[in-house]
Amino acid sequence: MCLEGHPKCPQTLVSASLPLWLIDVVNMCLVTVSKEERPNLKYLALSYVWGGGAKDFILTMGNLQDYCRPRGHPTMPQTITDAITLTRRLGERLLWVDSLCIISDAPEHKATQMPALTTIYGCALVTIIAASGQDAHYGLPGL
Repeated sequence: MCLEGHPKCPQTLVSASLPLWLIDVVNMCLVTVSKEERPNLKYLALSYVWGGGAKDFILTMGNLQDYCRPRGHPTMPQTITDAITLTRRLGERLLWVDSLCIISDAPEHKATQMPALTTIYGCALVTIIAASGQDAHYGLPGL
């Protein structure tokens, strides 16, 4: 109803400088979104508590190629796994998660992505907010 009947709600990702990566929850891999695809892009975003400890699931230049292959993602914490499940259950295909969509060891990539967080979250069809728990392993209560 919001998208169809309220003209102020739909927003678009049109910035050519935004190298947007998303998780394809069907093929379980990272995909890029071209400038031409951005105006009609539908995706969910996840905001969650990272917590302390090792982060084996973070995107780096070293694992980028693996993550782009179908089923190339490592075992992920429960909160991200639950967000993937919720994205599928809502009938959507794309999910944005900061730890898996921002290349952590590429300063130039981070420099374009960090200032764009407001746009990334603001243009999401839905932002899943996982505020429970102490870390990313807590999951989404009730899912």
